Order: sequence, then structure tokens, then C-alpha cells
Amino acid sequence: MAGPYEVKAAISVIDDNEAMQEWVRDILESQGYRVYQTTRALDGIALVKTVRPDLILMGFELPEPNGLPAVKVLKSDRAASDIPVAAFTSFDAEADREAARQAVCVAYIAKPFHVDAVLETVAALLRQLAPLTRKTGSSGYRHPLPGTPSLRARADPHE
Repeated sequence: MAGPYEVKAAISVIDDNEAMQEWVRDILESQGYRVYQTTRALDGIALVKTVRPDLILMGFELPEPNGLPAVKVLKSDRAASDIPVAAFTSFDAEADREAARQAVCVAYIAKPFHVDAVLETVAALLRQLAPLTRKTGSSGYRHPLPGTPSLRARADPHE
């Protein structure tokens, strides 16, 4: 059942916080997205190669390895290099944003966040990136988009 965000796509959520992951899954599924999730980086890498989602939301604090090395592994793998990755983290220092850019993340979603802001960012990324990445094949995106979206708003699990 799609809501006001009509883009239907598959999204992998790889985050160590299971409660946050479940909440984000519920939000995304309520808008018609298919969501695949895991709490471990190695499992996430395998999941992405199997599912080939349209977008990955990658946490920074993950076991085996953390999120940034996992992004680098995905971007160096022909089977996953064309899939856009958005950093999805509670780290919000400029150094963390720079690390995400260096890892070739196309957006930075800082927790806590507002539901509408996440949905709008996901929809915008999918409109801008997914059709292009499918056309470019394995070459994918090697550089983040200028002015990539970032979020900083309060999360409200009751919205």
C-alpha cells in the first residue's frame, strides 16, 4: 500500500539498533517499500548481493566490520557497486560526514530524525539515483552527489 511517496523500491536497512531498525522498517513498509534488514555488516553485504536493493541505509556502528569498511567492500564489488548507500547513523560530526563522503555515501541521515524527513530523503534519492544506477551497471556511483541530502530532526516513534 503506497502512501504519498509513490516510489516503490527495495531498501536494505543495515543497522545495529534492532528497535530503530524495526521502526524504520515499519515506516518504509507503510509507504509501499520492500525492506530487507540485518544488524551485522557481513550479513548485510551478503544480503545486498542476494537481494540487489535499490538503496542501502547503512549504520556506522556495526559488528564485523563497522559500516564504513562495509560500504567500501560493497563499492569494490561488481555485484553491488552500483547500489547507492546512504549513511544512517547517530554520529553527526563533520569528520563523520567526511568519512561517509570518502566511503562514497550519497546521503547522510543523522539520528535522531523526523519520519517525514526520512521518507522525503529516501524518495528523493530513489528518484535521482535508482534509474541512473540501473543504467550505468556495475560502474555505479564513484563520487557522492554535490549537496547530498542530510537530515537532523527529532525522531518520534508515535507518528
